[in-house]
Amino acid sequence: MRELFSLDMKDYDPAWKQFVRPSVRAVIIRDGKVVMVHSRKFNYYKFPGGGMEPGETMEQALIRETREEAGMEIIPGSIRPYGCVPRRQGDSYQHELVFCQDNYYYLCEVKADAGAQALDDYEADEGFTPELVDPVEAMSVNRYEPHGPKDPVMTGREAMVLETLLREGYFFKDDEGPEGEKSCFLCSAPEKFSEPALHEENDLIPRLRERLGDRVNFLYVASSPANAQACDRYGAQVKAAFENAGFEMKDFNILDDRTRDRAKELIGKAEIIFLSGGHVPTQNTFFEEIGLRGLLRPWSGVIVTCSAGTMNSASAVYCCPEETGEAADPGFRRFRRGLGLTEVMVMPHYQFFKDETVDGLRLYEDIAYKDSVSRQFIAMCDGCYILKEKGVQTLYGEAYLIRDGELKPFCRDGEQVVL
Repeated sequence: MRELFSLDMKDYDPAWKQFVRPSVRAVIIRDGKVVMVHSRKFNYYKFPGGGMEPGETMEQALIRETREEAGMEIIPGSIRPYGCVPRRQGDSYQHELVFCQDNYYYLCEVKADAGAQALDDYEADEGFTPELVDPVEAMSVNRYEPHGPKDPVMTGREAMVLETLLREGYFFKDDEGPEGEKSCFLCSAPEKFSEPALHEENDLIPRLRERLGDRVNFLYVASSPANAQACDRYGAQVKAAFENAGFEMKDFNILDDRTRDRAKELIGKAEIIFLSGGHVPTQNTFFEEIGLRGLLRPWSGVIVTCSAGTMNSASAVYCCPEETGEAADPGFRRFRRGLGLTEVMVMPHYQFFKDETVDGLRLYEDIAYKDSVSRQFIAMCDGCYILKEKGVQTLYGEAYLIRDGELKPFCRDGEQVVL
């Protein structure tokens, strides 16, 4: 089974004795949500499962634990390996002992009728309750809510597995029909801030023209849909930037609150869709409300994204705090469900924001670096973009890789990296 990620606290001497107990966890997904066991006492979510008993196979332990904790009966033939998360740390109860727990996660389905739980004393005391929960909600609760004395490594592990499932598309419906052929230009900013013009570096314009031709039906999708004046102003700037690059508008429309009821119609006749920049959470909410993810699935054409639009194009969106109060707010959701156009989590405008602060915290060193543990972000400079088509993602231009609390150069202007 593949390793999803590892958790090694490095708080032990490798010469110490090891206590080894493998654990199994059930991943049960229904209609874009996931079955989790909620501790009502300490307010955290966990996948149904636990340690294997002597003589049990993994499948037997999975079925038993899910029946006991969630009252659900797994269909044996539905069990499929998903991934493993090894954990190593000094034992909390015995000195000079290493606690080794390999957590094996299995995708599975359960019978329709739920039965009674069979909780042990500590599970009953915590008020274990099975819930069909939105994965982003469970992630946010585990990461940012207080859990009393509960093990933060465990609650963090479950959040990271949810994020991995989200990033890999497991929470996107598979019954929305075939995927349309798209060319996605995921940009830090395709247009310049100083003038109505597209960035010319890294061959952005010729690559767009190769896929679009010269005359286009253009749809601008807002980030602040309620602010009609801002939508019109920024939409006009984007339109002018494309026209100054030689593209003729056969038709130009704006999708915001004024036209949300026509979203399907406007998307259907567009040849290029532009997802604008702005406030990531506001745009994310708008995308969810109009069902943009589902509307884009069968659509074929060219998508160009800018800043927030690029961030919200990911399956799992990293929503870095950007406005006053967001970094200080423990309830601010830094991870959200996106459009699923890419698995890459982006931080745009690196050249402008690398020294920025929010609520007295440095945007990169104090926030993003800490959030990059066991995951990675790509910090993009303006003029840099990712082109995704036919399943291949190629990054062009200056970008940096943030992973496990470190930032390293990843690509330079005039170069390209296949992701």
